[in-house]
Amino acid sequence: MDMDELERGVQEERKVVLNFFKSSVMPTYDETIETINKRGDKGYDVFAEWGEYNYELFKAVWNEDFINNDKMREVAEKVVRRGDFQTLQSNFYAVLWVAQDVALKMPYSLESRYQINSLVACYMKQAFNGVTDGDGTVWRN
Repeated sequence: MDMDELERGVQEERKVVLNFFKSSVMPTYDETIETINKRGDKGYDVFAEWGEYNYELFKAVWNEDFINNDKMREVAEKVVRRGDFQTLQSNFYAVLWVAQDVALKMPYSLESRYQINSLVACYMKQAFNGVTDGDGTVWRN
């Protein structure tokens, strides 16, 4: 695979994620809680770290800004400032689960849902990498 093919592939993936966020609306806070609670035991820790403040932060980037590394990193830094890395990790899962739930309700193929799930996780990991907490510890993926 040459660089042009690789670049075309990356651009196609960006379009998939952009289309997902442009064509969907982040559920209400209460709906996100329902999504998290559907995860049973795994959802308890995530629920404990999710909150209206963090919800509003991620809701603000539930658009083309989701793939903007600087804007997502800013959200991650705000989450860590009010909490810690556990808070950020829990919020990562909350947003991922919400995106999965939203994608399930849209007319996507199973393959497209898997792709969206993978790309949402990748964009968040990329943006979160390098965030530093109050003790100077750096988040590394």
